[in-house]
Amino acid sequence: MQTMKRLSILNEKTLGWEIVFDINFSTHIVNIFGDKDETKTNFIIYCWEISNLGYDIPFCSIVPNYSINNERDKVSTGFLFYPMKLLSEDEWLNILELLINKFEYKS
Repeated sequence: MQTMKRLSILNEKTLGWEIVFDINFSTHIVNIFGDKDETKTNFIIYCWEISNLGYDIPFCSIVPNYSINNERDKVSTGFLFYPMKLLSEDEWLNILELLINKFEYKS
């Protein structure tokens, strides 16, 4: 996941099956939604809409006020990524990158 320039892992110290990460959305998209948190909320809604249409995507949820690596002074809204089936890291990254690109394109 760290190979994708737009993503940063927020739980490196507690990394396990689930991953908490942040997405560096384009400035243009953040400006459309007003701020980063609103952009993140709209991305999650978009993911839920895609999932409700029956597409096989990873479970993604929003994690407000997440303490990055358990440091109380480093707080961000993050995303929880929980793979629902076994795929390679590259396959999951491709799906995630496609979701991000489609979200930004449709907005």
